[in-house]
Amino acid sequence: MNRYRLRIFASCAAALCSAAMGLSLAAAGGEYHLLKTYSFGAAPGSATEYFDYVTVDPQARRVYLSRGTSVQVIDADTGASLGFIPGFKRQHGVALVPEFNRGFVTDGGAAKISIFDLKTLKTVGEAKSDPDTDCIVYDPASKDVFSMNGDSHDSTVVNARTGEVVKTISWEGLPSSPCRTGAAGFMRTWPTRT
Repeated sequence: MNRYRLRIFASCAAALCSAAMGLSLAAAGGEYHLLKTYSFGAAPGSATEYFDYVTVDPQARRVYLSRGTSVQVIDADTGASLGFIPGFKRQHGVALVPEFNRGFVTDGGAAKISIFDLKTLKTVGEAKSDPDTDCIVYDPASKDVFSMNGDSHDSTVVNARTGEVVKTISWEGLPSSPCRTGAAGFMRTWPTRT
């Protein structure tokens, strides 16, 4: 099967899975509805409101909001601000690795991945990545974190335990928004360039 057909097959499979999940949710009577609304101003170090990815830690009951110049951490139940992880040029995604008490934050403007302590929210290290470091995902099977670097068409692979760069994987097209596919691996998407 050529790459084009494989991409179409993967897109159709994802659409069918999404439709099946939606139908099962509707059949179970579980509809989404608004519970609470929280307002946030500009993040520290920024003059404008900016939001990118939202990452939820269901066990710790925390929500990590990508705010551009910092990551804001809020209590999932009350909406209270628990703190900020500051110091970014253009922050995008957050990956959480509770088994190593680490979080990983992409900074597309600085081409790096910052590593922070999940309990203190203090930065404990960083790994060099490539330009336009954007989305990031943790793969528990390999114990690695994968960043999707748009402008350079690649992914930086970081060992979650050591924080060291393992390798860089070149992609055809623009890597973006990977999702976990189960016990091992993930699927990435190819956005259309305009």
